[in-house]
Amino acid sequence: MCGLAGIVGVRSDTDLRKMLDAISHRGPDDVGIGGGEWFSAGMHRLAIRDREHGNQPLRSEANRVQVFLNGEIYNYKQLRQGLAGHYRFASDCDTEVVLAIYLKHGLWGLRRLEGMFCVVVFDADCMYAIRDRFGIKPLYFATATDRLWYCSEKKGLLQVLSATRVDLQSAADVAVQGYPSDHFTHIEGVKSLPPGSLLTVNRSADRLSFCIDRFFERPRRNPTRTGNLGDYVEELRHLLVRSISLQTAGEIAC
Repeated sequence: MCGLAGIVGVRSDTDLRKMLDAISHRGPDDVGIGGGEWFSAGMHRLAIRDREHGNQPLRSEANRVQVFLNGEIYNYKQLRQGLAGHYRFASDCDTEVVLAIYLKHGLWGLRRLEGMFCVVVFDADCMYAIRDRFGIKPLYFATATDRLWYCSEKKGLLQVLSATRVDLQSAADVAVQGYPSDHFTHIEGVKSLPPGSLLTVNRSADRLSFCIDRFFERPRRNPTRTGNLGDYVEELRHLLVRSISLQTAGEIAC
């Protein structure tokens, strides 16, 4: 478990520190700080792989791209093998594989990631946040005309938002169905990035634009597929063994 936080649209290391202090329990191994003229970003790290060389953010050589990762990329070793000859790795951490894929294949290359994660990428005048397919790793955000705040926990956002109120519609939804509708939360103005989604922030002429899109395609059922029960049992066994093997590759349990 790690924790991410950031302010986009203005650099404010003071507000960043307030959010990070509120989620310090999420990562005892390191506090990573990044930023640029229009953003401040950081994270608390719980080291899963390569404790000595995996501190974040991971940066491109020209410092144009900064990458933060909360979670774990299960298939990072396989992805790393495919990057041989295209990127010189300085660590054995999965965050650097995310950076290498982005530099080689661009944003949509990150669709190849398997795991539980939230990835945040800053690239020139763009910021991207990607949440894993099932939404195991959280990301909450709030927006204003000229800025965006994000954090792995809602209480981090409460440290910097000027006024907060209960979202009455979300409270009613929880009373009726047990959870808020869509990507809203019980705090007015604070939203959750939906599972499998991409949050894009673009800066142009000191103004920000925001959009949320589906990033990972949903698996589709094949109604015409045929086979016997034994084939399905063997395929399920293979998938379970593969999934467990990938998830137990870290240096510590996440």
